Amino acid sequence: MVQSRLLAFLISILSVFPILASGTTTALPLSADSCAISYALTGVVSAGCAEPDFETRQARSTTQLGGEGYFVHFDFNSNNLTAESQAHLSRLGALLNGNLSNLCVKLIGHTDTVGSAPYNLKLSMRRANSVRLFLAGPGTVSATRLLAEGQGEQAPLPGLPGDDGRNRRVEILARSNDSGLCR
Repeated sequence: MVQSRLLAFLISILSVFPILASGTTTALPLSADSCAISYALTGVVSAGCAEPDFETRQARSTTQLGGEGYFVHFDFNSNNLTAESQAHLSRLGALLNGNLSNLCVKLIGHTDTVGSAPYNLKLSMRRANSVRLFLAGPGTVSATRLLAEGQGEQAPLPGLPGDDGRNRRVEILARSNDSGLCR
């Protein structure tokens, strides 16, 4: 009796947290449209947008560091933004200057565990700054709304070994800018 209740409880938890249950994670596709990006940052379905698909909901739910958001990935030992990443960040920038102009954005860089911890900490900061500099480029998001930090290899994604390439990412987290100051 106790074992069956425990099993039922564990199954209910695993169904609520599919990422932890499956041991896999999903990033928001770089091809995501404005509706998916907006949902990933706010958790709200914008007017004129359809309910988000499973992949978008799962990508949003992987962020663990507070705020609402998602992440983009990087190549091994790189802080360079691919053309596809730049196109995605352009859509994000347009949203942040439009419907989401009330948000502060925190960019948290991460690495896998390949290499030394001090090197990875610097690489994670370079990754976060690459995204920040792109978003704060000419005619885009005010740099005062963008905060960048590096965490190195300290926070691998749930269910992934530290050396997994999916840990090479920048989390894009947003919160309301009710106070008028982004810190």
